Amino acid sequence: MHSRLLKKALQLQRKDELSTTMAVRAACITDNYWIKLDTDALTYEDIRFKTDTYSDLALAGDLEVFSQRLDPRSSHTPELTNIGSFEKGWKLVDGVWWLSKQGSPEQLFSEFFCAQLGRFLGMDMAVYRLNEDYIMSEDFTKQEMNFEPAAALIGDQTDDYTLNYQTLKNLNPDCGRQYLDLLYLDAMVRNPHRHGMNYGILRSRKTGEVLGMAPNFDNHLSLIAMGYPRNLDRSQDRLIDAFREFLIQNQIEYNPPQFTESALRKIMESIPIPVNTPEIITFLMNGQAAFVQACGNKH
Repeated sequence: MHSRLLKKALQLQRKDELSTTMAVRAACITDNYWIKLDTDALTYEDIRFKTDTYSDLALAGDLEVFSQRLDPRSSHTPELTNIGSFEKGWKLVDGVWWLSKQGSPEQLFSEFFCAQLGRFLGMDMAVYRLNEDYIMSEDFTKQEMNFEPAAALIGDQTDDYTLNYQTLKNLNPDCGRQYLDLLYLDAMVRNPHRHGMNYGILRSRKTGEVLGMAPNFDNHLSLIAMGYPRNLDRSQDRLIDAFREFLIQNQIEYNPPQFTESALRKIMESIPIPVNTPEIITFLMNGQAAFVQACGNKH
């Protein structure tokens, strides 16, 4: 709904996806690629986003922009290439871009908790802040790297763990290990929402060198986001089973990082959203035990 309001506020004559994207020359926050027409006298400095005028409209449907006389340059907004099904908006905070996203309390908790749990386990996680009715995620490219989504590497084959692993490992050996961590955390927190646009690699903007995988992000449909799990004992858990089978088939040795009940409780107590703590702890501890039972402490 907010995307329609955004296009109306910007007075776009053509509202199809291609025309909308080309209104900002296909530029986005997380890389410095853009499309320069033969007739353009523009440079990247002209294309680079500098204002967040329409972020509140995109995020929350704030209609204030309809009551303002705005500088035409403010219509060059990153919201036109901001993808995803949830209402979101890019906010510029002290010179740093943060992606703000709406969600239910359960979705906000799940996103924030997964980031804290992954960081506790030693994984590279995106930086998050909770802010009332939405959550903010810092631009992990820091305007110095380019994010290349997995879809650009493996198309829509996100469920082919072997293809993903071999592709990423061939680009950079560190990416292979980071991908295993991604799959493990997804399995532990029951995140079935991993798709080709919410994981990928980071490249140097100067050289194109693959620096590693992008930090783990977009876990807002994991854990309790869509309701508390009924299968607390984690029997017949498809994500755990799929990860285990992938490790066995490819003879991959993976030593999973471990969490404890006290660590989980400490993370949850730091999040100002009320949840059923005992139920979540049971679910996660049983998930870890199920993986160890199936694969051993080290596989």
